[in-house]
Amino acid sequence: MKDLIEFLVRALECRLAEVNDGASEEEAVELDHLIEIQLAEGLTLADIAHLERAVEAGASGYITKPFEVRGLLEQIARLAKPSKRTRRR
Repeated sequence: MKDLIEFLVRALECRLAEVNDGASEEEAVELDHLIEIQLAEGLTLADIAHLERAVEAGASGYITKPFEVRGLLEQIARLAKPSKRTRRR
């Protein structure tokens, strides 16, 4: 369950970056507001179950549809970097 929560937070942070890209300080959305919006849009138990299965299968990123190519490339670049845990010494 902890992995799912961490995954959801990362997914929301990525979505927040997309929402705030190019926004002025007055227009910028904060994470707690984005969470409220996402929940209000109807996150279902099936969605949560799907995400939980994805995390168990090793998912480490999330992109919402429709997506922008730049956002996809940023996710790929982030995921392609070796983590500190996997780097050789």
